[in-house]
Amino acid sequence: MTRHLAETVDWRYAMCPLDTDADRFGPFRDLVALWQDRAGPDRLLPRRTDLDMEDFRGWLGRIFIARI
Repeated sequence: MTRHLAETVDWRYAMCPLDTDADRFGPFRDLVALWQDRAGPDRLLPRRTDLDMEDFRGWLGRIFIARI
């Protein structure tokens, strides 16, 4: 008999201004700083062409970007 154990994950979703300081994101600080840097001074969000998959090398397999 095989026992299956369910792992409960406590997901939390929140919203914050897009220009929130990257230091407020703890372990995601570097990712947020990259995202904000690529947006540039005249936009709150980077264009897809502003990002390269190599920029996310350390994050691959742990994040995804989606249009909702």
